[in-house]
Amino acid sequence: MFHTFNSGQNPSSTSSGTSSSSRRRSNAVHACEQCRRRKIRCDGQRPCEACQWYKKVDLCYYSDPLPSQKHTEKLSATLKEYEGVFKKLFPGTALDSLSSLSRDKLLDIATRGQTRLPNTPAISPPPETHPSQLSPESDDLESLQSIPEAASDNRDSHFQVIVASVTDDVNALSLSSKQPSSYLGISSVHAILKVINHLSPGSIPSNSNTPPPQSHQWDSSFAMGIHPDISPIHSHPNRHQEEERMIHAYFENFHPLTPLLDEITFKEHYHSRTDRRWNALLNMVFALGSIAANTADNMLHEEYFKRAKTFLDLDALGQPHLETVQTLSLMGGHYLHYISQPHLAYCLVGAALRMAATLGIHREFSGNNDSKQNSLAELRRRVWWSLLCMDTWGCETLGRPSLGRWGPGITAKLPQYSKGREHMSSILPLVENIRYCRVVTQVQDMTVTPMINHAEMVNLDNQLLEWYENLPELLKTYEPCLSATAIARTVMRWRYRNQRILLYRPALLSYAMRRIPYIALRSEERAAIEKCRSLAEETIQDISATTNANPMLGWNGVWIIFQATMVPLLGLFITDETNADPRASRESCQTLVESAMNTLERMQLWSPTALRSLDCVYRIYDASKRETEPGGAGNSSAMMRGGYHATTITTASRPQISTIVPPAQLSVNRTTGLQSPVTAPDLMTDPVYYVPDQETFDFLAYTNDPMGTGFSSTQFVSDNTAALWMQQNTPAFMQHPMDDGTYFMGPTTSILQNIMQ
Repeated sequence: MFHTFNSGQNPSSTSSGTSSSSRRRSNAVHACEQCRRRKIRCDGQRPCEACQWYKKVDLCYYSDPLPSQKHTEKLSATLKEYEGVFKKLFPGTALDSLSSLSRDKLLDIATRGQTRLPNTPAISPPPETHPSQLSPESDDLESLQSIPEAASDNRDSHFQVIVASVTDDVNALSLSSKQPSSYLGISSVHAILKVINHLSPGSIPSNSNTPPPQSHQWDSSFAMGIHPDISPIHSHPNRHQEEERMIHAYFENFHPLTPLLDEITFKEHYHSRTDRRWNALLNMVFALGSIAANTADNMLHEEYFKRAKTFLDLDALGQPHLETVQTLSLMGGHYLHYISQPHLAYCLVGAALRMAATLGIHREFSGNNDSKQNSLAELRRRVWWSLLCMDTWGCETLGRPSLGRWGPGITAKLPQYSKGREHMSSILPLVENIRYCRVVTQVQDMTVTPMINHAEMVNLDNQLLEWYENLPELLKTYEPCLSATAIARTVMRWRYRNQRILLYRPALLSYAMRRIPYIALRSEERAAIEKCRSLAEETIQDISATTNANPMLGWNGVWIIFQATMVPLLGLFITDETNADPRASRESCQTLVESAMNTLERMQLWSPTALRSLDCVYRIYDASKRETEPGGAGNSSAMMRGGYHATTITTASRPQISTIVPPAQLSVNRTTGLQSPVTAPDLMTDPVYYVPDQETFDFLAYTNDPMGTGFSSTQFVSDNTAALWMQQNTPAFMQHPMDDGTYFMGPTTSILQNIMQ
């Protein structure tokens, strides 16, 4: 039996409707990049509805569709035809050399067959670059890099020099909210301050806007870098005796680490030379000797530095000389770091390296056996390697690439032991520092990327450990030893520990920014974080235990303990009850910070930056205490309050989610949010309760990235278990709002079902 049904629509309308539908499908817009990342439906508007809902209007953009294969093949064929015609007309001629010529000239060249143009070398196009897409909204370590802004300050440069010691944004001692004027990577202090501000926006006050705590005992009678009473150089009654004392202090404190000068030759020239190049070098030795011979409130070194600058101008850069290299090295490698101007120091050391390469100091030349030539060759070796070490030390906390300190073109030999036991002990710290800097250069080149592979991290740390374990006993614990050797080996030990902190610190920053529970991290990432905390604790305790402080140890100790203290300071803003590491507890972090503040207070006599560093640490520490107060600024944004709890979700209230959708499309019983921990649920008989084990969390936290981005790329809701936390109208994870990248957990996966069974 057949039945016939009459349709109310005629064929023309049906066909038109079909064509209209197909036309709509063919003209359908593609999704914006943000919707693609979230894997949600996009309406194709500019901005789309989803981006408006997520308040990401400025990030809503559409990438151009890729051309079809047919179109690409056609373009390639056309390009080959053009290339063939060009080669026939201008054989052997580069395109760039012809692009600026007129039509008549091109015709003339083509008719004459001239294929080589005078004074017009062919220039290869630069390699294609792929700039990283930085987004201040993303929880990625890329956003911790500080990109410099264009300078808009037209104030007199003399005023900037006066305040540079307290406003140099490289060290971040001013806690300024302004964008730094130079690029800084994730190894810098700015990166940690950004993470703290990310966890608790607005909690860190700026030194430039608020006065230091007058009621606190850590005040000082002198301000860093500014002193009203500066004695004229020539007013000292025993000027020559004072200068000889400063020369001795220089060779006692600075020379063992960086033997840039020949002590005997220098003292001979001291009484005989008066030329400009010599005066620039001499006054820099006086400046550093004044630092080593006096306490931090003595500003005589500023006068010597000003005098040295009058003898050193830009013309000196065009007249390379070994003494100019030595002067620039002392300025950029030591003095400018002492007065807290590391940016200028970085530039001057770079200029010194270029001038040294101009003089061929980086090369080893075979000469005769003349003793004078051998002494000069040895001095050149020490100058080159001292300069390389100072460049390495100065870049440790900048997060900038090394720009190639090592390579086949550098053939200079290591300094030689040639003058007996006394000479060996004086040159030994430099030789071991060269080996140290070789490893540190690898670390710096690796840590310019946001996160390095864990295996590479461990490999570099093992190289640092091997270097320290293989140090001669004289540079470790041997007693008795000369005062100069004791200073050198102490500074070397502190730098070694600080470098290991910087190697592991990105893992801690990544953990803090992602706001995920500690037990959800992979085992190797937890190990890196715990190693960072352990090294910071050891460094603070080591520097705090130093009793024989002097200007050299005080200056280096203040800066390194300031770096180490950033780790427990960051820990004060992280609340994660799933972390069982005792060093991560608030009490442990507070103890370390207070110990560091006591040390900084004690070091004020020897370091001009101790007061400012102490004030910076105190302000952040005080802000962390306000975070824990009821109604504090950071209570709503603190990380993972309450820690991880098991969650009760009934079958009726558990939504069946097949894809990631905005919350407006979900119907969720919000009365079943995070509750207090359930006591001993029967996991075998009650499928509602489920507490994931560590293997599950390791799986969830694993991505293709060596240090995965947490739950952002993980999607799961099993038939028997679900984890959907809601707080008011906002989706939440562990009682806190989730970022858009970790919005909902998606469809069921068989892998997780196998794990959970």
